[in-house]
Amino acid sequence: MSPGKRLRSAALSLLIHGALLLPLRLREVLIILVSVLCNPLYKSLRIVGHKVQNTVNSVLIFFAYFIGVGVSCLLSRLMKEDPLGMRSKDTGTFWRKKETSSETVNDLERQY
Repeated sequence: MSPGKRLRSAALSLLIHGALLLPLRLREVLIILVSVLCNPLYKSLRIVGHKVQNTVNSVLIFFAYFIGVGVSCLLSRLMKEDPLGMRSKDTGTFWRKKETSSETVNDLERQY
């Protein structure tokens, strides 16, 4: 092979490979450019997103607590129930008498 043919072959090869690599290089440059430009925007949007998330969660928890606990409290007061037994019965003590059960020892063995 003559030196001229080798030079033309090398130039053609470089031209072909350079043309094939150009879109990759352009893509890499665009990715770097977008990441440099969008990184501060992304960080600021994350901060705003966290603040919005905290606000929405606080509002939802507020309403869930006051609606859930408030409604159940009002219903129990309307029905005059005392599920925890906290209202005093003027006995001077909060101890309760234990109710006796009619279970025998044989009933209590091997419960499982």
